[in-house]
Amino acid sequence: MHPKLYYIKTDRFLLEDEERQGGFLKVDHEVFGGFTNEVPTSATIVDWTGYTIAPGLFDTHIHGVNGYDIMDGTAEAVDEISKAILPFGVTRFLPTTLTASDENIVKAIHAITEAVDKGLFGAKSEGIFLEGPYFTEKYKLGKQINPVVLKREK
Repeated sequence: MHPKLYYIKTDRFLLEDEERQGGFLKVDHEVFGGFTNEVPTSATIVDWTGYTIAPGLFDTHIHGVNGYDIMDGTAEAVDEISKAILPFGVTRFLPTTLTASDENIVKAIHAITEAVDKGLFGAKSEGIFLEGPYFTEKYKLGKQINPVVLKREK
């Protein structure tokens, strides 16, 4: 575990509007505090020389990975997916359902909600991508037969 304040050293940073060679990324209480060329002499430095530091990716459509699927309908599957995609640079994602029975889609929605409420240990969920069911007769695809309207439980 790192201290509350430390600096990551590497030789390449991809920033919002530029690329920088060498320097340090300040991390204060798990929040990125900006790029700097110099650090205090007493600073804790984590050396990632040889790596590139870039903003995290947002995967807007993911069904599963490593044998886990959103449609498994378990909080464990959602959390395992969130952990598996993080090493690939994905820091945010939309768990995506498939066209399935109402019961299975609602089960998946409850599992996503449960996993998010417990706290995901990898990439964070930014919502749910309801790929199925379709919402209107006009826009149905493939196996989608009956339109469904989902109502949020109170």
